[in-house]
Amino acid sequence: MPEDLATHAQQYAQFRAPYARNFFKRVEKSSLLEYSRCVCVDIGAGTGLWTSQLIESNLRRIIAIEPDEKMRMHGASRVRSNNLMWCASCAENLPFSDQSIEIMTLAAVLQLLDFDLFIKEVNRVLVKNGMMVVLWNPRCEQEHPLLIEAYDFLNKMMPEFRTMFISRKQNANDRLEQLRGTGLFSDIKVLEEKHLVQMTPLQFVGQWYTTPHFQLKLGKKLFKAFIDHMTQRCQDLEKIEVPYLTKAWIAYKK
Repeated sequence: MPEDLATHAQQYAQFRAPYARNFFKRVEKSSLLEYSRCVCVDIGAGTGLWTSQLIESNLRRIIAIEPDEKMRMHGASRVRSNNLMWCASCAENLPFSDQSIEIMTLAAVLQLLDFDLFIKEVNRVLVKNGMMVVLWNPRCEQEHPLLIEAYDFLNKMMPEFRTMFISRKQNANDRLEQLRGTGLFSDIKVLEEKHLVQMTPLQFVGQWYTTPHFQLKLGKKLFKAFIDHMTQRCQDLEKIEVPYLTKAWIAYKK
Protein backbone atom coordinates (compact mmCIF):
# COMPACT_ATOMS: atom_id res chain seq x y z
CA MET A 1 0.00 0.00 0.00
CA PRO A 2 1.34 3.48 -0.77
CA GLU A 3 2.84 5.18 2.27
CA ASP A 4 0.69 8.30 1.74
CA LEU A 5 -2.94 7.19 1.80
CA ALA A 6 -4.12 10.69 0.87
CA THR A 7 -2.04 10.47 -2.31
CA HIS A 8 -3.42 7.00 -3.05
CA ALA A 9 -6.98 8.25 -2.65
CA GLN A 10 -6.25 11.12 -5.03
CA GLN A 11 -4.69 8.78 -7.59
CA TYR A 12 -7.63 6.39 -7.31
CA ALA A 13 -10.12 9.21 -7.90
CA GLN A 14 -8.08 10.61 -10.80
CA PHE A 15 -7.04 7.47 -12.68
CA ARG A 16 -9.46 4.62 -11.96
CA ALA A 17 -11.42 3.78 -15.11
CA PRO A 18 -15.23 4.13 -14.97
CA TYR A 19 -17.65 1.24 -15.20
CA ALA A 20 -19.74 0.81 -18.34
CA ARG A 21 -22.12 3.74 -18.64
CA ASN A 22 -25.64 3.10 -17.34
CA PHE A 23 -24.64 -0.42 -16.27
CA PHE A 24 -26.70 -0.22 -13.08
CA LYS A 25 -29.75 0.61 -15.18
CA ARG A 26 -29.16 -2.68 -17.02
CA VAL A 27 -29.04 -4.40 -13.64
CA GLU A 28 -32.30 -2.69 -12.72
CA LYS A 29 -34.02 -3.99 -15.86
CA SER A 30 -33.07 -7.55 -14.90
CA SER A 31 -34.45 -7.11 -11.38
CA LEU A 32 -37.97 -7.51 -9.99
CA LEU A 33 -37.32 -4.92 -7.28
CA GLU A 34 -39.03 -1.52 -7.31
CA TYR A 35 -36.02 0.75 -6.87
CA SER A 36 -38.00 3.75 -5.59
CA ARG A 37 -38.76 1.72 -2.45
CA CYS A 38 -35.28 0.29 -1.95
CA VAL A 39 -32.40 1.10 0.36
CA CYS A 40 -29.08 0.32 -1.33
CA VAL A 41 -25.77 -0.14 0.46
CA ASP A 42 -22.58 0.34 -1.59
CA ILE A 43 -19.87 -1.56 0.28
CA GLY A 44 -16.26 -0.45 -0.11
CA ALA A 45 -17.40 2.65 -1.99
CA GLY A 46 -13.88 4.09 -2.13
CA THR A 47 -13.90 7.47 -3.89
CA GLY A 48 -17.41 6.93 -5.26
CA LEU A 49 -16.64 5.65 -8.75
CA TRP A 50 -19.49 3.10 -8.73
CA THR A 51 -21.60 5.15 -6.30
CA SER A 52 -21.89 7.84 -8.97
CA GLN A 53 -23.98 5.42 -11.05
CA LEU A 54 -26.23 4.59 -8.12
CA ILE A 55 -27.26 8.21 -7.58
CA GLU A 56 -28.49 8.34 -11.19
CA SER A 57 -31.07 5.64 -10.41
CA ASN A 58 -34.39 6.06 -8.62
CA LEU A 59 -33.31 4.46 -5.34
CA ARG A 60 -35.05 5.66 -2.20
CA ARG A 61 -31.83 5.82 -0.22
CA ILE A 62 -28.15 5.02 -0.81
CA ILE A 63 -25.58 4.40 1.92
CA ALA A 64 -21.94 4.39 0.82
CA ILE A 65 -19.79 2.35 3.21
CA GLU A 66 -16.03 3.05 3.20
CA PRO A 67 -13.67 2.26 6.11
CA ASP A 68 -10.70 4.32 4.86
CA GLU A 69 -11.05 7.96 5.89
CA LYS A 70 -9.05 9.44 2.99
CA MET A 71 -10.96 7.49 0.36
CA ARG A 72 -14.26 8.33 2.03
CA MET A 73 -13.44 12.06 2.19
CA HIS A 74 -12.65 12.10 -1.53
CA GLY A 75 -15.85 10.24 -2.29
CA ALA A 76 -18.05 12.45 -0.14
CA SER A 77 -16.59 15.60 -1.73
CA ARG A 78 -17.14 14.49 -5.33
CA VAL A 79 -20.26 12.28 -5.24
CA ARG A 80 -23.26 13.97 -3.63
CA SER A 81 -27.00 13.52 -3.70
CA ASN A 82 -29.94 14.24 -1.42
CA ASN A 83 -30.57 10.52 -1.04
CA LEU A 84 -26.89 9.58 -0.44
CA MET A 85 -25.16 9.21 2.91
CA TRP A 86 -21.47 8.31 3.45
CA CYS A 87 -20.67 6.07 6.40
CA ALA A 88 -17.48 4.87 8.09
CA SER A 89 -17.85 1.12 8.52
CA CYS A 90 -16.72 -2.22 7.12
CA ALA A 91 -18.40 -5.08 5.29
CA GLU A 92 -17.82 -7.60 8.06
CA ASN A 93 -19.63 -5.50 10.70
CA LEU A 94 -22.43 -3.52 9.04
CA PRO A 95 -24.25 -0.87 11.11
CA PHE A 96 -27.75 -1.93 10.08
CA SER A 97 -30.61 -3.75 11.75
CA ASP A 98 -31.66 -7.23 10.66
CA GLN A 99 -33.54 -7.58 7.36
CA SER A 100 -33.32 -3.85 6.59
CA ILE A 101 -31.53 -3.61 3.22
CA GLU A 102 -33.01 -4.42 -0.21
CA ILE A 103 -29.92 -3.97 -2.40
CA MET A 104 -26.21 -4.41 -1.71
CA THR A 105 -23.43 -3.60 -4.21
CA LEU A 106 -19.71 -4.39 -4.06
CA ALA A 107 -17.51 -2.94 -6.81
CA ALA A 108 -14.02 -4.50 -6.99
CA VAL A 109 -14.01 -5.28 -3.28
CA LEU A 110 -15.23 -8.86 -2.63
CA GLN A 111 -11.71 -10.30 -2.93
CA LEU A 112 -10.52 -8.02 -0.10
CA LEU A 113 -13.08 -9.18 2.47
CA ASP A 114 -13.20 -11.92 5.07
CA PHE A 115 -15.68 -13.96 3.05
CA ASP A 116 -17.27 -15.94 5.89
CA LEU A 117 -17.83 -12.91 8.13
CA PHE A 118 -19.20 -10.91 5.22
CA ILE A 119 -21.68 -13.62 4.19
CA LYS A 120 -22.99 -13.74 7.76
CA GLU A 121 -23.69 -10.02 7.53
CA VAL A 122 -25.38 -10.43 4.14
CA ASN A 123 -27.63 -13.09 5.64
CA ARG A 124 -28.42 -10.82 8.57
CA VAL A 125 -29.17 -7.47 6.88
CA LEU A 126 -30.44 -8.37 3.38
CA VAL A 127 -34.20 -8.89 3.10
CA LYS A 128 -35.75 -11.99 1.56
CA ASN A 129 -35.49 -11.71 -2.25
CA GLY A 130 -33.02 -8.86 -1.73
CA MET A 131 -30.33 -8.38 -4.37
CA MET A 132 -26.55 -8.41 -4.05
CA VAL A 133 -24.51 -7.14 -7.01
CA VAL A 134 -20.79 -8.01 -7.16
CA LEU A 135 -18.87 -6.10 -9.85
CA TRP A 136 -15.48 -5.84 -11.53
CA ASN A 137 -14.19 -3.69 -14.35
CA PRO A 138 -10.99 -5.31 -15.68
CA ARG A 139 -9.03 -4.16 -18.70
CA CYS A 140 -9.22 -6.43 -21.73
CA GLU A 141 -5.47 -6.91 -21.70
CA GLN A 142 -5.27 -8.92 -24.92
CA GLU A 143 -7.29 -6.45 -27.01
CA HIS A 144 -4.95 -3.47 -27.20
CA PRO A 145 -1.32 -3.51 -28.38
CA LEU A 146 -0.11 -1.22 -25.59
CA LEU A 147 -1.66 -3.47 -22.96
CA ILE A 148 -0.11 -6.55 -24.56
CA GLU A 149 3.26 -4.78 -24.56
CA ALA A 150 2.80 -3.70 -20.93
CA TYR A 151 2.16 -7.25 -19.74
CA ASP A 152 5.00 -8.63 -21.86
CA PHE A 153 7.34 -6.08 -20.29
CA LEU A 154 6.11 -7.08 -16.82
CA ASN A 155 6.70 -10.75 -17.58
CA LYS A 156 10.28 -10.01 -18.59
CA MET A 157 10.92 -8.01 -15.41
CA MET A 158 9.11 -10.49 -13.19
CA PRO A 159 8.64 -13.98 -14.72
CA GLU A 160 6.20 -15.02 -12.00
CA PHE A 161 3.87 -12.14 -12.90
CA ARG A 162 1.84 -14.20 -15.40
CA THR A 163 1.25 -16.88 -12.76
CA MET A 164 0.07 -14.18 -10.33
CA PHE A 165 -2.24 -12.75 -12.99
CA ILE A 166 -3.79 -16.14 -13.79
CA SER A 167 -4.15 -16.84 -10.07
CA ARG A 168 -6.22 -13.68 -9.58
CA LYS A 169 -8.61 -14.78 -12.32
CA GLN A 170 -8.93 -18.21 -10.74
CA ASN A 171 -9.63 -16.61 -7.36
CA ALA A 172 -12.56 -14.72 -8.90
CA ASN A 173 -14.02 -17.97 -10.25
CA ASP A 174 -13.53 -19.57 -6.83
CA ARG A 175 -15.47 -16.71 -5.22
CA LEU A 176 -18.42 -17.30 -7.52
CA GLU A 177 -18.48 -20.95 -6.54
CA GLN A 178 -18.22 -19.92 -2.88
CA LEU A 179 -21.27 -17.70 -3.27
CA ARG A 180 -23.20 -20.53 -4.86
CA GLY A 181 -22.00 -22.90 -2.17
CA THR A 182 -23.38 -20.79 0.68
CA GLY A 183 -26.93 -21.87 -0.16
CA LEU A 184 -27.98 -18.30 0.67
CA PHE A 185 -29.02 -17.34 -2.84
CA SER A 186 -31.82 -18.70 -5.03
CA ASP A 187 -30.25 -17.49 -8.25
CA ILE A 188 -27.01 -15.87 -9.44
CA LYS A 189 -27.07 -14.18 -12.84
CA VAL A 190 -24.01 -13.00 -14.78
CA LEU A 191 -24.16 -9.71 -16.67
CA GLU A 192 -21.29 -8.35 -18.81
CA GLU A 193 -20.69 -5.34 -21.03
CA LYS A 194 -17.59 -4.37 -22.99
CA HIS A 195 -16.88 -0.67 -23.26
CA LEU A 196 -14.13 1.70 -24.39
CA VAL A 197 -12.56 4.38 -22.22
CA GLN A 198 -10.82 7.33 -23.85
CA MET A 199 -7.65 8.15 -21.91
CA THR A 200 -4.78 10.58 -22.08
CA PRO A 201 -1.29 9.05 -21.76
CA LEU A 202 -1.22 10.28 -18.15
CA GLN A 203 -4.49 8.49 -17.38
CA PHE A 204 -3.36 5.33 -19.17
CA VAL A 205 -0.14 5.07 -17.16
CA GLY A 206 -1.92 6.27 -14.02
CA GLN A 207 -4.16 3.18 -13.99
CA TRP A 208 -1.33 1.20 -12.43
CA TYR A 209 -1.12 3.61 -9.50
CA THR A 210 -4.63 2.55 -8.46
CA THR A 211 -3.65 -1.06 -7.66
CA PRO A 212 -1.63 -1.13 -4.41
CA HIS A 213 -1.17 -4.92 -4.51
CA PHE A 214 0.48 -4.56 -7.91
CA GLN A 215 2.93 -1.96 -6.61
CA LEU A 216 3.64 -4.08 -3.56
CA LYS A 217 4.40 -7.20 -5.60
CA LEU A 218 6.76 -5.39 -7.97
CA GLY A 219 8.53 -3.31 -5.35
CA LYS A 220 9.50 0.35 -5.76
CA LYS A 221 12.41 -0.22 -8.15
CA LEU A 222 10.61 -2.46 -10.65
CA PHE A 223 7.41 -0.43 -10.41
CA LYS A 224 9.31 2.76 -11.29
CA ALA A 225 11.03 1.00 -14.21
CA PHE A 226 7.65 -0.16 -15.50
CA ILE A 227 6.06 3.30 -15.15
CA ASP A 228 9.04 4.94 -16.85
CA HIS A 229 8.86 2.48 -19.75
CA MET A 230 5.11 2.94 -20.31
CA THR A 231 5.36 6.73 -19.95
CA GLN A 232 8.00 6.81 -22.68
CA ARG A 233 5.92 4.54 -24.93
CA CYS A 234 2.86 6.80 -24.62
CA GLN A 235 4.47 10.23 -24.69
CA ASP A 236 3.72 10.96 -28.37
CA LEU A 237 0.09 9.86 -28.22
CA GLU A 238 -2.83 12.24 -27.72
CA LYS A 239 -5.50 9.72 -26.78
CA ILE A 240 -5.63 6.00 -26.08
CA GLU A 241 -8.87 4.03 -26.41
CA VAL A 242 -8.72 1.31 -23.77
CA PRO A 243 -11.12 -1.69 -23.79
CA TYR A 244 -12.73 -2.71 -20.49
CA LEU A 245 -15.23 -5.37 -19.45
CA THR A 246 -17.72 -4.45 -16.75
CA LYS A 247 -19.10 -7.67 -15.30
CA ALA A 248 -21.45 -8.44 -12.45
CA TRP A 249 -22.80 -11.33 -10.46
CA ILE A 250 -26.39 -10.58 -9.48
CA ALA A 251 -27.49 -12.74 -6.57
CA TYR A 252 -30.95 -12.94 -5.01
CA LYS A 253 -31.32 -13.99 -1.40
CA LYS A 254 -33.69 -16.85 -0.68
